[in-house]
Amino acid sequence: MDTQSHQPPATADDRYVGRMRDELARIRLRRSVPAQQATSAWGLCLSGGGIRSATFCLGVLEALGRAPAPPGAAPLPLPGSPAAAEESLLGQFDYLSTVSGGGYIGTFFASLFVPGRADPGTDEAASAANAYDTLRQEPPRLRTSAVRSAGSAYRAMAWLRENGRYLAPSSAGDLLYGVATAVRAWFALHLVLGLLLLVLLALLNLAKNGLLYAAGQSPWTRFIVQLSTPGTWLADVWFSGLWMFPVAVLALLTVPCGCAYWMTYPPSGEGVDKPARQSLRYWLGYGLCAACVAIVIACAAGMIPWFWIAPDLPWDRAGTPFAVVLAEMALGTVWFLVAAAHKTFAALRLHLTRQLTWTLKLAGVLAFLALVDTLAQSFYAHDWTLGPPLTATAILTWLTRRLAPRLAKLSGMPRTRIPVDVLLGLAAGALAVLLVSVWDYGVIWIQWQGVDLPGRHTSAAAGLLTSQCGWLALLLLAAGALTAMIGRFPQFLNLSSLQGLYSARLTRAYQGASNADRFADGDKTLSSAEPLDSDHIKHADYNTNRYAPLHLINVCLNQNVDPAEQLVQRDRKGRPMVVLPAVAGDAPALPFAIDGKCFPAGDTGASDPLTIGEWIGISGAAAATGSGRRTSAAMALLLGLANVRLGRWWRSGLKGNTERGLARLFRAVLPTQAYLVDELGAHFYGTRRPMHYLSDGGHFDNTGIYELLRPERDLKFVVACDCGADPGYRFDDLAGLIRLARIDFGIDIDVDETVTNSLSPLRDVFGTAAELARPQSGGNKCALLLNVFRSSGARHDNVPDMRIVLIKPVLVAEAPLDVHNYGAVNKEFPQQTTGDQFFDEAQWESYRMLGVEIGRRIFDPADKDQRHHLWNILAVR
Repeated sequence: MDTQSHQPPATADDRYVGRMRDELARIRLRRSVPAQQATSAWGLCLSGGGIRSATFCLGVLEALGRAPAPPGAAPLPLPGSPAAAEESLLGQFDYLSTVSGGGYIGTFFASLFVPGRADPGTDEAASAANAYDTLRQEPPRLRTSAVRSAGSAYRAMAWLRENGRYLAPSSAGDLLYGVATAVRAWFALHLVLGLLLLVLLALLNLAKNGLLYAAGQSPWTRFIVQLSTPGTWLADVWFSGLWMFPVAVLALLTVPCGCAYWMTYPPSGEGVDKPARQSLRYWLGYGLCAACVAIVIACAAGMIPWFWIAPDLPWDRAGTPFAVVLAEMALGTVWFLVAAAHKTFAALRLHLTRQLTWTLKLAGVLAFLALVDTLAQSFYAHDWTLGPPLTATAILTWLTRRLAPRLAKLSGMPRTRIPVDVLLGLAAGALAVLLVSVWDYGVIWIQWQGVDLPGRHTSAAAGLLTSQCGWLALLLLAAGALTAMIGRFPQFLNLSSLQGLYSARLTRAYQGASNADRFADGDKTLSSAEPLDSDHIKHADYNTNRYAPLHLINVCLNQNVDPAEQLVQRDRKGRPMVVLPAVAGDAPALPFAIDGKCFPAGDTGASDPLTIGEWIGISGAAAATGSGRRTSAAMALLLGLANVRLGRWWRSGLKGNTERGLARLFRAVLPTQAYLVDELGAHFYGTRRPMHYLSDGGHFDNTGIYELLRPERDLKFVVACDCGADPGYRFDDLAGLIRLARIDFGIDIDVDETVTNSLSPLRDVFGTAAELARPQSGGNKCALLLNVFRSSGARHDNVPDMRIVLIKPVLVAEAPLDVHNYGAVNKEFPQQTTGDQFFDEAQWESYRMLGVEIGRRIFDPADKDQRHHLWNILAVR
């Protein structure tokens, strides 16, 4: 009997374990280790922190490339290359895990291993040897006369010094290019939103005109027309007839739904798990109450005489509230009977509560549109121009874009007297009102054809309403056609964001350094403002060199709507996603993993192919509408309307759509608008929709260490650069990692204080978090030694399963004079804001040299006894 054919399909967890075996096989191949021989992997983590992190980490990589390997460690074999073996400490690392700014420099380093990229015609071994040699080259100036005759190491490092110092525009032409791109994207975004608003407002106004016409035909309902007449409530305010819709929703849906909820009390002796059916006694009592209300209405209408009540009292008006109560009781009964089908009392309560929430949201949206329509009508009635709202919109948008890096961190601030989300919500609401009112003004102008209001709209004349409906129908036809056309191209979401500009600059600045074509055609291609197609690297061509470290690119998959994942939904609001390197002959499709579940190439449907530069751009998308645990509706709306959108919508090929009814139809017919509404409303469904919203990997873990803690990888030693903005040296990113490791992996991480006491030869370099937060004059403490315990037994025996050397940017005493001089002038150095995306020469060189000095102090000190003691303590290879 063939048992293999009856084996259950492999789960995503099984695939991930298998994937780890493939990575281990690649590491054995890299080190030329036989399959049966045990080996321990090493990891190098470069954290987020923008250009500050990229530049500091470049210095650390240089120091690791010059430091010798640990005593007794086998060098990395490079057969066939001039070097024959790589004997530096940098060559010992098997994994490279990067986040955000660390990915800038990480992809530069890994791109040097692509055969023939930096030096055409070189094979894998020669490319690897050149990659390590490049980091032993001091970055020179980029001199045109020396480019053609210089080697790839000179060219690459010179390019970094010249172009790796900024992402923001640096010249007048470059600035104009960036402004033009940003303005185009902003207008495109609001064109999509505006067309959808035009369709919605045209439909509502058509319905409003019909209701006004019907209301004007009866004396009982003519007051509705009067309420929508200019000056009825306030002299200068023309209240919109659209207010009828939120009132109708509240009266016909919300209140009856609330009434139906109070009918879900089970009959005596039954529990909430019983079918939702009320007894005959209950309905008799309910009917008696309704009859009493009806009698009161009849009395008020004069149908039943009451002799002791004065006949001149206005009972017709007094009976109106009772008529409303009776109508709501009847609607509540209908709602209960319809909703209770095939449900228990407990399920019915949950269903009615959700329906109540939905009706309140609908009423809120309609009330917002009515408010905006009131504002726009008042502007039109008084012949006011759109100058003030447009000016206010421009100012608020400019402020949001300028403050975006700081706004992204506001949710992490201590609570103040006025919650930050309230202030952001007010700003977002103001911007939304201004923008929607501009579009609504256009709808009103089309209705009235730009002429003065005849008779100030004192009556809902049939001819006037018919004429307006004709123009609204034409508007609906045109806007609907354009909306339908745009709605079929969801990739417009990314074209209208700043992700393309951001990724392109990153690609040219860092991957351009390893591109030999940049230095082959003269001065024109030496400018980073000039794009070259060859700067981009396909995933299928990247990280395939057997001698290259396995590069893990960490991003955050945003998810804050998922009833099955309460921890993710409420607290983390995102999942860790990692783009995996190509191993074991992967197909061209992208292998990736989400929260420990692997989806190898070929396991998914059609996906969006992205270059490595685009993935690095996503990994560094700090200012985005979805920001992991910092995601909020107010922040998403404010940043979205200002088009500060660096995140990306990505189609992975995974099939997941749990929507039903109108929501599913909306996403199927108009996917562009559906995903845009999700983004502006901060509704991110993870993989439960065909397209997923990805952002900065630092929104989940900013250290890059998280993925290397997975037990399947079984790493023994990690060097990590912790370069997130931390001016107070509170180690927030490390604390978050420790918390995640304990919850997700059952791993304990603590600081090894044995190397910090007065008897340790390493005391001058390693310290505690408190010691680094309060550096002493003349001190050189710049790192923590962390112990990782995977089991209680390891913790009890105090035998760590993994050691982590965590490097922190600190202005150490042995830094060069120019670095100290820069620190004296710039007090925040080396923890300047991540929002600074333009480094001058002194700033860039100071961060690089600080990284070089700190890396040398830890791994290649002048005191050889200190170095030997370090490796004796680590004992990892």
